[in-house]
Formats: sequence, structure tokens, C-alpha cells
Amino acid sequence: AAVNQLPGASDALVDELFHLCHFVTDFVLFDDVLPTLEKISVRYRMAVISNALPSMDWAFDRFNLRRYFERVFISSPMGVAKPDPRIFRMALVEVGCAAERTMFVDDKPRNVEAANVLGMKAIGLYRGMPSGSGYMTRLSEIDAFLL
Repeated sequence: AAVNQLPGASDALVDELFHLCHFVTDFVLFDDVLPTLEKISVRYRMAVISNALPSMDWAFDRFNLRRYFERVFISSPMGVAKPDPRIFRMALVEVGCAAERTMFVDDKPRNVEAANVLGMKAIGLYRGMPSGSGYMTRLSEIDAFLL
């Protein structure tokens, strides 16, 4: 039965469940993600900062991705999101890395710029764009940018 058809289900409960569970079932990985994570995870410590709903955390389990990352930071429960510098600082402190020894990859230019301002080596991943200088169009191109 749909949640809104359950006796006593309020609009607030329906909204909360939607925000907690949205889109995990539609999540699909690009074909270069797993081979690239497999390759670089043996040489580098990795973490994720994601502007996402709590359901994104479940996607890491569903696709067995958590094994590649020391920590997954999901913005929604943290109460702060990229490009706010606080989320980057929180992640750096928790994993014990200095910004200047950290590489950050994101698909939003404003998040790449925010990480650069903090001293990280930040690289854009812009799938569907023509190949260009200074950014990737596939995660598998990461070797050219690694520290």
C-alpha cells in the first residue's frame, strides 16, 4: 500500500519518507566508475562528500561502493552542503588530511571552485562535454590529474 493510504499517515510522514528514500532505486553507475575505483583505491585514501538525501548512503551499500571509501559524507544529515567551505573542512578534519594533499572531483563548477579556494587540487568531471584541458569527461581519465 502507498504510504498516504495507510491509516494515520500524515502529509508530514509522507514528505519525510520521500526525502529519506528518494531515487536510490533509480541509481545507475557509469561504466568507468567501478574499474577506476578499483584501480585507484589501492594507491589512495578516498572519501566522498555528496550533496544528497540520506538515501544516497544506501546506494553505497546497494552497489558495494563503500569498500572503496574511508568515509561517506552525506550533506543532508550534516546540515551543510557543497559549496559551503564548512563541509569540506569537516571532511578534511574527520579523515585527517590537509587540503593541499587532497584531490577533489565534482561535476559542479561551483563545488570545484570552492575546493580550490580551500587549497585542494579540485578537478571537474563533466560527462557529455567535449574533451578539454583542466577537466575530465570520464572518471577513467583521472590518472592525468592524480597527485
